[in-house]
Amino acid sequence: MYKVGLVALPRFALAGVSTLLQSVQEREWRLRVFSLAGDSVTTAEGLRVMADAAMQDTVPLDLHLLVIPGGHYTSEIWNDTRLHRFLRQYDGQRRWIATASEGIICVAAAGLLGGTMYSAPEGVDSAFAHLLRHAIRRQSPVTVDANVISSDGTEPATFANVVCQRVELQF
Repeated sequence: MYKVGLVALPRFALAGVSTLLQSVQEREWRLRVFSLAGDSVTTAEGLRVMADAAMQDTVPLDLHLLVIPGGHYTSEIWNDTRLHRFLRQYDGQRRWIATASEGIICVAAAGLLGGTMYSAPEGVDSAFAHLLRHAIRRQSPVTVDANVISSDGTEPATFANVVCQRVELQF
């Protein structure tokens, strides 16, 4: 059984990952939700999501996929050292990271995008140029490069299909 981690940051947006999460459920993959401190978080849509564990107390060695949704993140969120540590530990395994919309900022802030191509909504590259300066934005709904699958949020079904195919091919 595949194991999937959802990074639940304050004000994350379900919209960009809801189709992917539905695909995970249909495939009966195990989903774990991680927040910065292990507490519940409120989504951009106003829903409260309970976390299974805190990022700082978890070593994500058994995950096959990490999902990082977009959202209305402040610099305190994407710059949090707990998030960076968690992402770097996961990335050390070179397993798949799926980012939707602004989720790519979290990966970039952790220093994991050097030379990697990515998709993101228009304006993200200019608004976060200081974080994305070593990465390459593609004007494509979904981009796969290295172990990062990124989406600009315009085609959630395509994003979900690409992510699930890649995970199933790797294992």
